Amino acid sequence: MNYVTLGLSAFLLNVANAETATFEHPPHSDLSYNKRYTENALAPMREPGKQFYVSALSGKDSHPGTKAQPFQSLEAARDAIRLLKKSGGLPKGGVEVLIDAGEYVVTETLTFTEEDSGTEDSPIVWKGVDKDQVILSGGIQLDSQLFSKVSDPTILEDLHAEAQGQVLSYDVTSPDIQKSLLNGAGNYGHLSMDGHILPLAQWPNRGYHHIDEIFDKGPVTRWMKPGEKPPQYSLKNPSGGKFTFRESLPPKVVSEYARTRDMTLEGYFHNDWYFQKERVGDIEDGVFQLLKHTRYGIANHIKGMPRRVRITNVLCELDEPGEWYFDRQRQKLFVWPIEGFDPAKSVVTTPGGPILIEAENTSYLTFRDVTVENTGNLAISIEGGRYNLIANSVIRNGVGRGVRITDGQYNGITGSDFYGLLGAFNISGGDERTLERCYNFATNNHVHSCRSRGYGMIGLNGVGIYFAHNLLHDMNGAVSFRTIDLLMEFNEFYNIGYEMGDFNVAYCGAKWHTVNNVVRYNFVHHLIEPGGHPIAAFRNDDGGAGLKIYGNVMYRTGRAAAQFHGPANELQNNIALNMPIFWWTLRKPVLEKDVEGAWERLSRFGRDY
Repeated sequence: MNYVTLGLSAFLLNVANAETATFEHPPHSDLSYNKRYTENALAPMREPGKQFYVSALSGKDSHPGTKAQPFQSLEAARDAIRLLKKSGGLPKGGVEVLIDAGEYVVTETLTFTEEDSGTEDSPIVWKGVDKDQVILSGGIQLDSQLFSKVSDPTILEDLHAEAQGQVLSYDVTSPDIQKSLLNGAGNYGHLSMDGHILPLAQWPNRGYHHIDEIFDKGPVTRWMKPGEKPPQYSLKNPSGGKFTFRESLPPKVVSEYARTRDMTLEGYFHNDWYFQKERVGDIEDGVFQLLKHTRYGIANHIKGMPRRVRITNVLCELDEPGEWYFDRQRQKLFVWPIEGFDPAKSVVTTPGGPILIEAENTSYLTFRDVTVENTGNLAISIEGGRYNLIANSVIRNGVGRGVRITDGQYNGITGSDFYGLLGAFNISGGDERTLERCYNFATNNHVHSCRSRGYGMIGLNGVGIYFAHNLLHDMNGAVSFRTIDLLMEFNEFYNIGYEMGDFNVAYCGAKWHTVNNVVRYNFVHHLIEPGGHPIAAFRNDDGGAGLKIYGNVMYRTGRAAAQFHGPANELQNNIALNMPIFWWTLRKPVLEKDVEGAWERLSRFGRDY
């Protein structure tokens, strides 16, 4: 599906084809410019010569894998294809594995190697019967029937008044579940219920409260000298900064912290572009002290705009459906269930575990029409090979990133939904020295409601990547690119970065070697600038070069449409509405000695030079 409206597409076609006596359109303005990215992007579709069937409910791995007698596990189907290749080779048209409705709990990575590859004439396709009914799940599933209403008078006293009689508890005796819910002091896990990732109990429920008086900004590490170390710290002797909240602090928060010594502050303590989580070290007379040093300290340095912070992991603020809390002292999980929760049917999971699907140096391998959920730091990895594809699937509710594509050629993601993750996907490939293109791609995907703040929600790195017809919205992260010959077109971005400053939906920074990155025919709208640091739609920062911004429509994108901070950037034939500034360019040094000085200062970024 193309998420950009037909009306906008028609308008952009007119922009691209408009003729003027005074302006010569560059090559990248023509729609056929994308031909080299798209003409070989997808492997040919074939009528399969052989089918295997998998059913979690009625299958057995000792079966032959027919429709009447399906396999039970995906591993059995993979091994059957390996045996088929060894015994007689792949049939013309290839192999299709049909996965029946059901939940497939993955405890060990489903690994594919070069021997699991198909060919152009005989591809291998793994296909669910319905992406909403075929669930590949990681993590640890809890027994929903072991949840019970809280009745202990001592615990009821600790709950919010609204939550009494609503909250369920679960005795966490398994060390694995304990670890997944609390990955070390102050580092909390995640909880998924019936396909929804649930928020940790916090104050306030929405947005942030505000720092009022700052008594001590705390030790700062950003400008430490070589060999210098921050002060030591412990819960008995915290060393961090001190402040009060502008809003009235609920009395129960103070008494709860005295009992648990286990709360975290998160938000923007110093800069709008730097989201951080800091463990509470002490609360005394309404004054919060951080446990330890921070990168920038606590500072209300933006006039009229107080710093925004909230408290997380607070049992007494578990006050609405969907919130949860893990009490490590009592070894109990508390949750106010979402609407529709049924102990006999509902699925409650702590996401985590290994990569679910890993393909290395495979080719002509497709995974489609499945839901992948409750994963750990990465759900799916594709490394190397050619024509590997993830299509029409849902990747959701993970601790970390959904998909990582590394190297190879014509590997991609299309028509898939990403949400409830820390980051959506990362695509890299090509050779920056030889300029060989990878043609790896992401098209027609819907990305929303992911947790990462800032750049890198989606990462694009390398040469010759195609990013088109994607819809991104309702989150505080977006696209970062470190690319040569990137084409980003016909995407829609909105309601992104709404709590951050110094933000852009597509960002490149400190990359002087980049060239010929084309961002065209995109629709960017409703980027809500909270104040302080400015927001713009697109940006090439810190000396970044070679970005061509052409034929986009930008409406209410904060402070500006585009921002440059380096050479060889272009801004042509765009339309910008309802913003104070169209674009600005920060001047760079032109004298030889100044350029040398800039290179020296920029060397702190390392990696590329």
